[in-house]
Amino acid sequence: MADDSKKPDLPEGFLLGETLQLFSRERCIQIAELYKFKNPSDLYRRLTDLYSIYAMYISADRGATNSNVKQRLLEVTAAAEGLSRKLRLLPSFEATVFFSRLGTGKASFISKLELMAEQAGYLSKAIESDDGKKRLSLENVFVLDLIKLFERGTGVLATNIHRDAAGHDTKTIKEPALEFVRACLTEAGIWKSENSIAGLIQE
Repeated sequence: MADDSKKPDLPEGFLLGETLQLFSRERCIQIAELYKFKNPSDLYRRLTDLYSIYAMYISADRGATNSNVKQRLLEVTAAAEGLSRKLRLLPSFEATVFFSRLGTGKASFISKLELMAEQAGYLSKAIESDDGKKRLSLENVFVLDLIKLFERGTGVLATNIHRDAAGHDTKTIKEPALEFVRACLTEAGIWKSENSIAGLIQE
């Protein structure tokens, strides 16, 4: 599937680490009402986070090769998983003292390590390889995150599953979810065809 997307132009003077608002709070309330999101404030926060992360990606210095970045992310995954396992083995008393001095709880700290390992693994799979082998691009991760946001925010699945004559299941994106994703992409200055979005879902 060819990538027919167009990347946005970021605001002049944008710096890495800054927060970029995709929609205003007022516009998010309208979107929440239109697509039946349960929490407009959470929608605003999540959209701002997702767009800011995407903006950091496209404006970052890509000096390192993809293979180097992938290796570093895999090392992060292994380190986080290893530390999580070791912390679980701490005796109860020592664990209580240790985590209280860190100002956090054992379960909360370990859950963050598990999330770190999961996300590092997710990004390592998303980065295109140096040899040109097709992989999911980080730009498309933004689209898939929008679809996940739609499902979690509305409680409605974004796709329909159909079985063809050969007995194979295929996914198609529902119209409200597609409209939501395209509205977000348009606001971000990203053009991506309906076929591209549908292809991502199927893959």
